[in-house]
Amino acid sequence: MSRCPLSRMQHLLVLQMALAVTLASGSILAASVDDSAPEEPAVEAANNPEMDARRESIEDFKSDYLMSRKAIESAFTMETTLRQKRAELRRDCRETLRKANRDQRLPRLSDCMKDDLQKTLEMVTARGTSIAAAAGVQGDVKELIAARNELLRDALDTIITALDAGVYTDEEGLVEARNNLREKYFKPYAALLPQLHGEHALSWISHLLVRSDSLKKSGTLSEQVLGKVVEAEACLFTEEDSLSQAIDSNETISSISQSLERLPGCLDLLTEAQVLWNQEQTPEVESAPEPQWENRKLRRLPGTRN
Repeated sequence: MSRCPLSRMQHLLVLQMALAVTLASGSILAASVDDSAPEEPAVEAANNPEMDARRESIEDFKSDYLMSRKAIESAFTMETTLRQKRAELRRDCRETLRKANRDQRLPRLSDCMKDDLQKTLEMVTARGTSIAAAAGVQGDVKELIAARNELLRDALDTIITALDAGVYTDEEGLVEARNNLREKYFKPYAALLPQLHGEHALSWISHLLVRSDSLKKSGTLSEQVLGKVVEAEACLFTEEDSLSQAIDSNETISSISQSLERLPGCLDLLTEAQVLWNQEQTPEVESAPEPQWENRKLRRLPGTRN
């Protein structure tokens, strides 16, 4: 049997898994893409301007993603570790502040806030690395998010420096500084992250649609598998349109998040197609007949009864 259909179907599954992890993680990290998988050969078919334009738009997406994968994975791992350490720090600080007397409360609160903001600064720096390396995201979107990331880092560094210098002399000043940081820097920055995730997901969707289109036209699929692929394509087209509209809408965070939550349903259809295809490629093994033993009579032994 030819290996060509196998490589196409497995490559499509790898891409589907990558998008699934992208959505599940809520970050721009995606799972490994099999960079050794051969590109699908061109399939002779009627011209489709829309699909041709889609192919052209994602021409460098896979190579860009593979080049940035290690940097993104490293930054994501670092951010996750820092987030865990910050959570532990906050638990310790709550216990410290609970035991502190009136005179101890302000200095301990200042120390806790400084350590917390330092971990946050390192997390935001790691996320900035991921943003810079993100593939399939429009340049102006990346530039805007990168600029807000830098403003947030500057604000965090300023407050950390002020805490070191003992600028804040009461608890109200600390609360005001934190609230100002959240309203003026954190929220504008966080509001753009769903758009980044949405742009990244749209590139993966286009990549999946191009691959599934080539697979569909290859003539190697059974009617049953082809039906699932077509159903998955229709689902991806629908969610692509919804996600594109969400990115352009004013309610960016909520609408993009809802669109991303629906995408796994499309991926499930691709998984079902893969399962059906695997079943078809596995030949049925006929069970071996049970051995038939010849009935033999026992010989009569001298002086015994059988």
